[in-house]
Amino acid sequence: MNKLCYSLLATLFLSGFYALRSDIETYISKMWVGELFDYVYKACITNDLFNFLFTLTLASLFFVIGKKVFQSNGSVLGCIGCVFAILYLYKNTFGIFPKVFLIDIDYGAFLIISLMAVFIIDVIAIARKLLNAENANISNVDDRKGYCMDGVYSELRHTGWDNYVGDLLSLMPRDRLKKESLAIGISGNWGSGKTSFLKSMQKQMNADYRVVTFNPWTCTDKEQIISQFFALMRDQTENNDESLQDAIQKYRDIVLDADIHPVLTFLAKILPLNKKEETLDLLKEKIEEAITTDGSKPFAIFIDDLDRLEGNELFEVLRLIRITANFRNVVFIVAYDRDYICNVLNESKNIKRAEEYIQKIFHLEVSLPKFEDETLLDVFIDETVRIASLNERQAASLRQLIMQLFNDDGLSFTDFVPNFRQARRFANVFALNLKSILAHTKDFVVKDFIGIELLHFAYPDIHRTLMYKPMTLLKLSPESLSKSRLLVYESSNDTPSDKLLKILFSTNGESQRTTREVRSQLSFANYFCYRLPNNSIGATEFEMLMIEDDLDAVRNGVNVWMQKKDSFDSLYEHFRSYYMHGYKDIKVIRNYICALLEFIPRLTDKGIKQIISERYWIREGVDVDALRKQLISLFEYSIGKGMFLEKINILLASFYNSYQDDYEPDDIAIDLFERNQLEMLAGKSLAKYIEINGKPSPSEISPKGTPFNKFLKSGCYVRSYYREGDEYVGIETNLMYDELINQYQNSEENYDAFCDFIQPYIIKTDDPAEEEYEAKSIATDICSIFDSYAIFEEFVYGAFCHNEEIEKKLKYIRSIMPRYY
Repeated sequence: MNKLCYSLLATLFLSGFYALRSDIETYISKMWVGELFDYVYKACITNDLFNFLFTLTLASLFFVIGKKVFQSNGSVLGCIGCVFAILYLYKNTFGIFPKVFLIDIDYGAFLIISLMAVFIIDVIAIARKLLNAENANISNVDDRKGYCMDGVYSELRHTGWDNYVGDLLSLMPRDRLKKESLAIGISGNWGSGKTSFLKSMQKQMNADYRVVTFNPWTCTDKEQIISQFFALMRDQTENNDESLQDAIQKYRDIVLDADIHPVLTFLAKILPLNKKEETLDLLKEKIEEAITTDGSKPFAIFIDDLDRLEGNELFEVLRLIRITANFRNVVFIVAYDRDYICNVLNESKNIKRAEEYIQKIFHLEVSLPKFEDETLLDVFIDETVRIASLNERQAASLRQLIMQLFNDDGLSFTDFVPNFRQARRFANVFALNLKSILAHTKDFVVKDFIGIELLHFAYPDIHRTLMYKPMTLLKLSPESLSKSRLLVYESSNDTPSDKLLKILFSTNGESQRTTREVRSQLSFANYFCYRLPNNSIGATEFEMLMIEDDLDAVRNGVNVWMQKKDSFDSLYEHFRSYYMHGYKDIKVIRNYICALLEFIPRLTDKGIKQIISERYWIREGVDVDALRKQLISLFEYSIGKGMFLEKINILLASFYNSYQDDYEPDDIAIDLFERNQLEMLAGKSLAKYIEINGKPSPSEISPKGTPFNKFLKSGCYVRSYYREGDEYVGIETNLMYDELINQYQNSEENYDAFCDFIQPYIIKTDDPAEEEYEAKSIATDICSIFDSYAIFEEFVYGAFCHNEEIEKKLKYIRSIMPRYY
């Protein structure tokens, strides 16, 4: 646009001279500016070319002015000037110029309209400026709230690097930069503040250097690294020097073309690619001459995240610094993790002496110091106060509690939070969880909560174990407290996590606030459950119930949960997903079964089977005999109450697992019960049913849908499988068949009762195609109650008075039973 304006003005000037060639001498002799309008007027009416060019120049001029005014965020002086010009022309209504070329409007009106347009643009720009300022203030306020992020943090918080950066830059050899490039390495571990250090340097170097920020991590290959690097450098040339930009472009192209092989790179330095092209060395000299002229600012090229690159990309960036782009008057400031760089160079490029290699790249290497405990604690406190909107008293209390926590056993804050980034990340999650737990409960000790959150942040595996399987780390103290048992941690290890666990779960005596401490079994769950709905049941709360010593406490706990509104889904999910692998204490399995027996009235038959299916109960280290004795006692207790016997039978039947012949599970645990124990418990359930309801007639056993038939079917389970074609078919049996025989032994029921009993087991169809299907169905029904035909026959002989008709019926039943039954 600038070139177009200059061309128009030059053409206008020359055409004006041509139009006024006869009067120039007269004008020069008078040298009165007032006569200029007369001559311009004369030129406009005698020369169409001048009229056209003058109109085009005015339009271009106002376009450029309007664009600059709008981009300048508004100018009050510009507005005043435009208004003054409009008022002046409004008062002087006489025509100065003829009509604009090809437009039916005179120059005066055209000028007024143009100035009004500039005025409107200026007003819009001022409004935009005010709006942007308001948004900036809102954004700035918003930046100071909410979670801490690296970019926002570096702008809002004083990191303490400014003085150190100032000393570093004061020793910068500005004169010697004209002769060679300089590479400065900023070395530090992940999160040690390298990015903040670079931003502090950029802030102080912006005025005296041409700052280029290059992020090679965004590049996918080394060709893109070269292209993007030189493109950024090209954009930072002073005054948009086209010759320098072209030289950088050519230099980049030759580097990319010659990068195929080292031999081609050498040839590119000494030979042009064709007769019209310059060599790599000549182009480098040309670039260096252009960027080292007097008054030109040095380039400051910042490269961050070097320790995120892979081998080839890392090597290409180092080659740029050392060879490809080591122009005079260029400073490279590079941030990296020294250990990572050395390992990558060693593994990917087989550079055994990687540290010496790095020393050849960087003339100065600044190793960021380790953070003091107090410094990182300040960062954490400040960010937590900002995010959680704590007041001064709360902030002081938080600091005091943290100091108390770390005064014991030589612990320090840096053992858990080693650098700036980690301090900010910990502040984010701590502020969130603090707000959540405050909304949930007040029954916790802040000092203990800080310790748990430190474990959560620095040792997530330990925190996860405490949350879901605390008794694999902790144990109950033999001493009883006034309201609950005490959880303690004992270990001979001396790691920071062990020290902190010993502080949190100490064996010290009871204090006034012990029941709210994390080591209290009563309050332990509060430190891990950050949920708001009152009817939810936390995983830790469920876990604490599983480690109770008192069975009555387990039963009461489940009943309290069951009384909560809409608590079924939460409790059901805990029973279904509870994971007991790793426990060697039989108490956990015992409590689980005890709680399940209390919850069983709320479960459907399908729900019971889903909870028990594919569950591995017992593993090595468990006293199986002792556990089975306790579980049998639990079932006997529940059966003795005579309630929900059908569901208890379904639960018992679900404990038996049979497998297909070709199925070999990777991990088969010991069964929770032996089969004879299941049959014994189911038999007691049947006896209790008969005790409560009386002994039903045998005719109520076989018909489907009768209450007694449904009860008997609740003890049905799959005993084994047989193959039918490509599929396996289960053969069912019943846990109560033995007790059923005992209950009806010597009943001596008459033939009429036998006919009612046997009726469901008679084939009723005359279609031979359906006879086989119906016979199989009858066999399944018989086995689902009596296990086999032999036991079915034994039941008939014991329950009914024997005669020839009964024998005929039995012979008939025997003939229709398939061979595998």
